[in-house]
Amino acid sequence: MAVIALVSLLIFSMAINVYNDNYGEKATGNVTESSINPYVLYTSEPAPMGISAIGIGPGNTPYSLKTSSFEGIINITDIKTYNASLPSGEKNDASIQLNLHLNFSSGGHTYDYWIQNVAILSTSNKTPGVSILDNVWNQTTRYANIYGSTLSGNGTLYNSNGQQFYIDEPSMYITTDSIGLREVYKNISGYPTVYMEYNTGSGWNIYDTVKFIFAKMHQTQISLYRDTSIHQREIHVMLN
Repeated sequence: MAVIALVSLLIFSMAINVYNDNYGEKATGNVTESSINPYVLYTSEPAPMGISAIGIGPGNTPYSLKTSSFEGIINITDIKTYNASLPSGEKNDASIQLNLHLNFSSGGHTYDYWIQNVAILSTSNKTPGVSILDNVWNQTTRYANIYGSTLSGNGTLYNSNGQQFYIDEPSMYITTDSIGLREVYKNISGYPTVYMEYNTGSGWNIYDTVKFIFAKMHQTQISLYRDTSIHQREIHVMLN
């Protein structure tokens, strides 16, 4: 039995005025999202699974949460995952993710960045081994990119199917059955900044600081609209 406890998450209902510059690709008019359909991309496995909050309330009514910090706490009694299609050494891997969207205005234009704080679990043993990484994607418009002039942090830029994104994967491996993920927004000298943090029971540790260096500003807001769940690498899950 896998026991997962979450302190949790989600938003929706967002209007974005998109703008054409180095940080977001050209689009016209307003992009308005009032609710989401969790089945639009996945109707069967392989698909993300687990406990999540996706911004849909009773009667399919969308709701939103806005704050400067979100965290998820996961306590695992026992978990075993297997995916034969993964490379050797990763077939028993699963990931738990804290996903949020940072939404802010700068220079009269609105930007949206999808930020992922991820724990990769190696489930070969009863107590999982955990490694940590983060991703940042430009969601201001479809297929928008992250550039060196967009942000600073400990990571680097990669390309996925023609879309450039940011990733930081520190060299660390922890054996634990409890993992916390937290993302904290602060305005640092006028720049929107997100602290990427993890906790294995001995307190919160900052492993990456993502600062949006193009966006000098006075005020910003943070929004979350995805989920904290067992995700991405699990596909065929066996719970003992």
